[in-house]
Amino acid sequence: MNDKQIAKKHCANYGKGVNEGICSGFFFKRENNFKSVKKEIKKLAGKECNPTECSYYKDIVIPGLI
Repeated sequence: MNDKQIAKKHCANYGKGVNEGICSGFFFKRENNFKSVKKEIKKLAGKECNPTECSYYKDIVIPGLI
């Protein structure tokens, strides 16, 4: 399975339907006070999925599969 196929199957940001393959650009991060904060990766949001350039894919999706 290549990176795009993994992203399509496992990434919450991978667009579905009319937005197939378009990144929504969101991720959740825990602050020091353990509060969960929603962040947007503006350079990726609304663009074609590119797992090799995506910190969410590298930091969240792949480690979640191991």
